[in-house]
Amino acid sequence: MNLFKNNKKININTKYSPQLDHIRAVAAFMVFSWHFTTFNNFHRVTPDIYLFPISLLTEGHTGVVLFMTLSGYLFSKIFENKKINFIYFYLNRLLRLIPLLVITLIINLALSNQLDLFTFFKKFIRGFYQNWDGVAWSISVEIKYYYLLPLILFLLNKGKRYLFVIIFLSILLNIFLFLKKNEFQHYAYLSIIGHLNEFLLGMLSYRYRNYIKNRKKELLLTLLIFMVFYYNFESNGGYYDIPRDAKIWIILPTIQGFFYAFIISFYDNNNFKFLKSKKSFFLSKIGLFSYSIYLWHFMFVFKMPEVINDHLIKLDSLYLTLLFSLPCFMVTALLCSLSYYALEKPWLKHKKKYAF
Repeated sequence: MNLFKNNKKININTKYSPQLDHIRAVAAFMVFSWHFTTFNNFHRVTPDIYLFPISLLTEGHTGVVLFMTLSGYLFSKIFENKKINFIYFYLNRLLRLIPLLVITLIINLALSNQLDLFTFFKKFIRGFYQNWDGVAWSISVEIKYYYLLPLILFLLNKGKRYLFVIIFLSILLNIFLFLKKNEFQHYAYLSIIGHLNEFLLGMLSYRYRNYIKNRKKELLLTLLIFMVFYYNFESNGGYYDIPRDAKIWIILPTIQGFFYAFIISFYDNNNFKFLKSKKSFFLSKIGLFSYSIYLWHFMFVFKMPEVINDHLIKLDSLYLTLLFSLPCFMVTALLCSLSYYALEKPWLKHKKKYAF
């Protein structure tokens, strides 16, 4: 196992971009910190107004949106002007996602004393048409996106305007479901219906990359507006306490997708000095391990602050708890590097080239 090799050999369908691994690392930390601050219900504590950007951590579920928007961006990057062998594409996605997912599913069933062949098979198959349990629900949502991907690519190749039409129709569908069900939070967070626009905006942001890459002032303004928006979202209750029938759920996925698509495209298409530093290298490694971090952290992230509080220091504030989430995240990343090299990478060696 060599932690100091780059990732080029496993990126056979596109040129390796450390920026995208940086984004994966940030997204993983957002989700990790959100779960970490459930200790003493600090995730329901709104930060002081002068620290309003922290809302992106105390409402760190938005890190999942960052992952999903990144997926749309990446596939648009891979598929542009290419012929696609979709058999190999789906094979590669199964090799990337399923082996570790199966292992974590088995362990979760064993820990809950439900491990038997029938229960495992039922829960495993369910994820392909409903959702897997725990954090794996988002993997189920992404798989639904793969089902739609050939049609989306066909329309995108006909013209970018078709994706804008789909985004508009998706919002109309959200409104229709909201009026019919009198709530939309479930769809906004746990289904492809809510998350589709995030993938689509990610795809469009790659196609508009030449326009976005030089928009530094617009990016900074968008970043400020988004952070203020998210602080206001949390101040009004956030994910847990804003009513399920609030209208904000209709448009929230699209707002998040727009911002993350903008920042992903800008970051990936600018040549920052930071990219040649050691910090960049280690951040990209964390991004490489992000899938393992995402699937494994749920098993111990809630216990970590309890151990710290009982044996090291009283975590009696949101800020102190967030501070300790960072070293705990680094320890988690180190442990999950073992998972990547032992349980993920051996399967990735069998990936096929599918974009020509």
